[in-house]
Amino acid sequence: MDVVIISPDFKFSGNGIERITRVFPFINIYSNDLFGTKNVRAVIVDDSGCRDLDRFPNLEIIFSVSSGVDNLLNDPSLPDIPIVRVKSPDMVSLMQEYVTYQVIRIHRGFKFIEFQQIS
Repeated sequence: MDVVIISPDFKFSGNGIERITRVFPFINIYSNDLFGTKNVRAVIVDDSGCRDLDRFPNLEIIFSVSSGVDNLLNDPSLPDIPIVRVKSPDMVSLMQEYVTYQVIRIHRGFKFIEFQQIS
C-alpha cells in the first residue's frame, strides 16, 4: 500500500518515517511526486491549501496532522472517506505556545513592527 505525505509545511523526520514503516512494513511512504496515484490508499495532510485529492482513485482514508481541519473540509477535491486527526502528546503545549505568542504579538504591536520592516 502506498501512503503519500501532502504537506508543504509539515516535515516528518527520518526517524518518524522509520517508526511508521517499522510498525507497518507493508506500506511505502512518499513525500514527493514520484509515485503512482492508483496504489495510493492513504494520505497524510496538514491544513494548508488544496491537495488535489481526487487524483487518487483508490483513496480510502485521510490522516490530518493539523490541529484544525477547516481547509481540508472546504477542499473541493475532498472525497467522502474517513478523516483521522493525528494527535501527538505535545500538541496541547504547542497550541498553548502558539496562542501565547499571538496574544503577545497583538499586545506588543508586533504586526505593526513587521509591517515597518517590510516597507
